[in-house]
Amino acid sequence: MEESTLNWFIMSHVTPNVDATDYAYQALQHERAVITAESERLAKGSIGKPWEDLDPQYFNESIQVLELSRVENSLMGAGFETMAAVVEWANQDFTPSLRSLGKKKIKLICDRLRELSNTPPPIELLTGIKLKTLHPSVASLPSDHFHLGARASSLSKSGYRTVLDLADWYQADCPELKGFGKKSVKQAKEVLEALASSLDENGMPNWDQFCDLAGITLLPREPHVDEKECFLITIPNIIEDIIRSAADEVEADIIRNRLTRTSKNQLTLEDLGRKHRLTRERIRQKQQKLLLEISNGLMEGLYVKREYRFRLEYAAKWKKAEEAFGGDENIDGFSFLLRLSEVWEVKVSELIDHLPLIFAVLTSTNSIPNAFRVYAKYPILTGSHHIPEFLQKPVCELYLGNKLKILEHLNITTLGELVEIFCGFPDEFNSRVFSEFFENMESFLQTLDSPQGFSWKEYYAHRNFTILPEVVIESPYNFLSCLKPSILKAVTICSSEFYQHSREILLFRSFPAKDERLTAQELADKVGCHGPTISKNELELNSRLRSLLVERNFSKSTVIFEDTFLEFWSNLSELYDEGLDVKNFKFKLAQNWALPLDDLDEYINLIWSILSNHPRGKNRKNYTGVKRPRKIAKAVREDFVAPVIVLRKRRMLH
Repeated sequence: MEESTLNWFIMSHVTPNVDATDYAYQALQHERAVITAESERLAKGSIGKPWEDLDPQYFNESIQVLELSRVENSLMGAGFETMAAVVEWANQDFTPSLRSLGKKKIKLICDRLRELSNTPPPIELLTGIKLKTLHPSVASLPSDHFHLGARASSLSKSGYRTVLDLADWYQADCPELKGFGKKSVKQAKEVLEALASSLDENGMPNWDQFCDLAGITLLPREPHVDEKECFLITIPNIIEDIIRSAADEVEADIIRNRLTRTSKNQLTLEDLGRKHRLTRERIRQKQQKLLLEISNGLMEGLYVKREYRFRLEYAAKWKKAEEAFGGDENIDGFSFLLRLSEVWEVKVSELIDHLPLIFAVLTSTNSIPNAFRVYAKYPILTGSHHIPEFLQKPVCELYLGNKLKILEHLNITTLGELVEIFCGFPDEFNSRVFSEFFENMESFLQTLDSPQGFSWKEYYAHRNFTILPEVVIESPYNFLSCLKPSILKAVTICSSEFYQHSREILLFRSFPAKDERLTAQELADKVGCHGPTISKNELELNSRLRSLLVERNFSKSTVIFEDTFLEFWSNLSELYDEGLDVKNFKFKLAQNWALPLDDLDEYINLIWSILSNHPRGKNRKNYTGVKRPRKIAKAVREDFVAPVIVLRKRRMLH
């Protein structure tokens, strides 16, 4: 109890003649005088001027450095914006006096100035000068870009939606928010202080320094990986860093055994659930959360946890890929890889090894369609769109056997169309013939230094096919001189593809002139068979040769004829289609090729036999050599609908 109050108490009880009310009033006046004197002593003489030792670096700082929210408004209302103005006013013994700043607030200012005088300016302090130099592009960034934890939505709900809003919240001594506890506040403070410390003179953050101060892994670890030759190579290292930064073993296992594997090689949700004693649904939820964290970080720059952050130039590559699809939500697999390779300036084959993660990021799902396994099996083949010579090859010139009829039924005429439909429907074309063909093509493409060096001659040599004739045909004389040897060699090499006695039929019936050849019965007696058998086999031989030389159907042949050789046969076929008899055909051919008629005598019988499917002199009206077509079973459904990829949409983590 104060002395004046004690005196009043004694006087009022011991000396009742004294007016107690008057004495109490006097005592109260005395107390006020004592308090006033004490305030003046604290504000002036007894304390001195502690701000004389204040570091000059504080002078240009905002008055927010005082961290006195109740005093700041009064100072700003009086026109004090910087610490220099406050110090100057203090040096004048706080005159002129301000109505809103009484003795108690002046005491608070003095105490705070004393603390700052004994403390050097902290580097990590988010101060007014930092706010002034903060680049607008950074100040306007949403608060959910900065690893503020799972409770960051409470900041947005309270109106702190940008970095600038967060700075105001920080400088207001981080007032309590609903749903934003002490742990979240501490994490937010650390992140904001790290951001302030990483700002350069232009107000832009140094992300390496920011991540280092905030304890965040910046991915990829090495800079300058946005170049096309380094971009894809870093993906495995990034995956390992994400696994190391995973919150628990379950998340690491999901990344390792699901997000980075094709559907065929993934562990099922049930398998992971049994391994970690969790339900299938819980594993699915964790997987979806991980997918959103990775895709939102790369595409939107949204980060919740303080685990990792992607470099801006690296994330820009992914963002560019997303923008390249032009907002299309559905796109087929072939177009997906084709467009992606163009955006990133890489080969389609180079994308295959990283397809699971690429697919997960761009679609926010890890369920890769089964059709994509063809890209993993034939990576170079899927990148063949850069080889016109490859794509324009007619399918009838490919060694596909009876499967060519299926392609004819589906109106597939070129290799490019076959590759596209094979990539889109691998299950429908899952046959040994197609698989062997694409495996052989893939093995050949792997031997090339560049796909641009593709050559069908080299491919045929790789497959050990025979190319006839062995020289390039440049003139009709070259054609005629190579005609009989090439055909005889083709029939000899591919004897299993022709009927019996085909070689003898050529030598004794097709090659000789009309009056010198053996009859069918004479040849039958010579080889030991029946005459009708020779006639039948001759018809099949000529039909097969016509298919090879005129129709260019090599689907069942390991012998390939030179293009220049086949061009002459194409010319012969056009002349034959005019409906001329053999005499006029020979005469017009001699004119077209500028040859004497006598030079054609030795070859006209063979040429006419192949074009008409029967020897010269045979009535071709009833012997067309064309079999009645068999009924082709529906090997493939006609109502194909190409599988599509559903691209990601914006989704937020909660």
